[in-house]
Amino acid sequence: MTVGTAAGEEEIQEVFKDLFDPIIEDRHSGYQPSVEHKTDLNPENLQDFDDLDPNYGLSSPLPSHTAVTGHTIKKLEVEYNRSRATATHQQPLPL
Repeated sequence: MTVGTAAGEEEIQEVFKDLFDPIIEDRHSGYQPSVEHKTDLNPENLQDFDDLDPNYGLSSPLPSHTAVTGHTIKKLEVEYNRSRATATHQQPLPL
C-alpha cells in the first residue's frame, strides 16, 4: 500500500488525527496512538547482526518524513511561502 499524506506540523497531526491515525495503524501493524515510540540511536544496542557476510553491503532505503516540534518539513514550507506570496502578489523566493 502506498500512502501520500504529510503533516507539516505537530498541530496538524492532532487536527487531522481521524485521517492520520488509521493510516499509521495500518502501515505499522496495529500501532496505536497511545503507544509512545522509543528511539534508540546507539549503534551498540543493535542485535542479530553477528552472522552478516562482510563481503556484502547491507542497505535498506527507507523514505520517511516526519515533523519535529519547532521545525517544518522544507517542501511544505516552500509550498506555503509560494502560495502566500502568490496570494499577496509578491514574487516568491527562488528554490
